[in-house]
Amino acid sequence: MSYQTPIQNLSLLKYLDLSLSDVRQLPNSI
Repeated sequence: MSYQTPIQNLSLLKYLDLSLSDVRQLPNSI
């Protein structure tokens, strides 16, 4: 397993946060 740099971790967290926000908005859009 390769070591992840903080930048990769931040981008992953940002991606997860975006996907989570999309999931939270789904019920509102229906």
